[in-house]
This record gives sequence, structure tokens and C-alpha cells, in this order.
Amino acid sequence: MNYTKKLLRVVQLDQILDKYRILEKAPMPKMGWIRTVRLTLGMSMRQLGERLGISAQAVQQMEDREALGTITLDSLKTAARALDMKLVYTFLPAEGSLESMVEARAVELAQEMVLQSLQDLEPEERQKARPRIEKAILFKAVELQGKMGRGFWD
Repeated sequence: MNYTKKLLRVVQLDQILDKYRILEKAPMPKMGWIRTVRLTLGMSMRQLGERLGISAQAVQQMEDREALGTITLDSLKTAARALDMKLVYTFLPAEGSLESMVEARAVELAQEMVLQSLQDLEPEERQKARPRIEKAILFKAVELQGKMGRGFWD
């Protein structure tokens, strides 16, 4: 895949993920979504269990697993359908965007590569060459960003 296509994919996925950013501000209820929605709808565990084809005790266990964070994605999908809800599932960058993640990694790799090639230079020579070194890092980062080869995330 060429440089333009790779970067275009990153930008396009960033645009999609931006639509989900608002969800970051809505924390998961302490008792989990299944129990919260069920109680808000005035539905008993028995009633939800009937919709799921399981016992009230199994509903309780499902809700407990969700609150503990050990529930499976498949169980969440099944519970959502039984509650006439949709499960929305996504990944969001921990900070910034995918594009900024790629840029930061490219700069990190470029610094390693450029500085490694200059390790024989005396410190004062390195200091004199600082503007050129920074420019070389920038150019290398742009090149790496476009390639994003197999070792990019190693």
C-alpha cells in the first residue's frame, strides 16, 4: 500500500472514531448497563431471563460479570438485543488521534535512527549540527510515517 493510501486510511478512521468521542464522557454505571437499563425499564430479572432463555439467577450472574468487567462481548450483545437495545463497541485512542499516534511513533523511530548514525560525533560537533539533526529527524519521520512498515510498532 502506498504512502497516500496508508495516511488516508488513518485519517478516515480518525474521522469515524471522532463521532464516538462523546461516549468517553459518559462513564459506565457502577452496576453495569444491563442492570441499569433493566431497572430503568422496570423489568425484573425473571422477565429479562425469559427474553434470554435463562433463569433469573443466570441474569444476576450476567449482571455481576458485567459489573466486574468479566462479561463477554457476545453476552453483552445478547443482553442488548433482549433489552431492545444496541451494543456500541469501539476503540478510541488513549490520547489524541490515530494520526498523532502514528506521527509520534515515526518521530520516535526517526530520532533513534538519526542519533544512532551520529554516535561517533563529538558532543560539541553534535551541538553545532543540532538544527540539521532536527531537520533530518523530521524528514525521516515523514518518510517512516508514509511507509509504516512491519517493524513500525516493534
